Amino acid sequence: MECGKTIICGYGLVGQNAARRILKTGVSLTVIDLVSPIVGLPSGMDFIQGDAADEEVIRSAGLEETASVVVATNSDVKNVFITLLVKEINPLARVMAVASDPVNQEKLYRAGANYVVSKSLIGGRMLAKHAIRPQIADFMDRMYITGGVEISQFVVPAGCSLIGRTLADSKIRDVAGVNVIAIGRRGATISSPSANTGVLEGDTLHIIGTSEQLKEFKNAFELMVKS
Repeated sequence: MECGKTIICGYGLVGQNAARRILKTGVSLTVIDLVSPIVGLPSGMDFIQGDAADEEVIRSAGLEETASVVVATNSDVKNVFITLLVKEINPLARVMAVASDPVNQEKLYRAGANYVVSKSLIGGRMLAKHAIRPQIADFMDRMYITGGVEISQFVVPAGCSLIGRTLADSKIRDVAGVNVIAIGRRGATISSPSANTGVLEGDTLHIIGTSEQLKEFKNAFELMVKS
């Protein structure tokens, strides 16, 4: 697998913004979209005109050797299908997907996405992050693209010490150095949970950290990795 190689599926506003940031890191980038851009393409970016949901098209972008895939078409249904297709062809690829409707975030996680954002929330949140904590926001952008950190899902089993405690009380970050970026609960997703969010039995915790930190987190709280 080529370190850092990235594919973007969908070249709308979200895809274009992602492309600009990725190109700044110097990694290899290929974009797939049904419509060829009217204006010239940025230097260093390959473009394939076609349907990313077509297996032949997405394979032609070098999916088998790709480290990360950004799935950002305007259709949640298509994004779910592309995510499933990517994970079938390259299970090791990290998938960052966009949901136009927040209710579809959990569906994308179930399809295999490592990180899902709601299109209705991403603009304001990312602007706020870059305005308030630009160094951290830039660091996270680089890490999602080039590796460094991973996102895993853990199920909270009965008897787990986290049950009934808030994220602040659990001191998850202090224990393992990881961050909780979302919580799956009864078919819904709590995105960017606050420190006062409580943990319940059966919750799926979406955790970001290095592979060592994730392992330490799993062992410290005796959690189950979501298959």
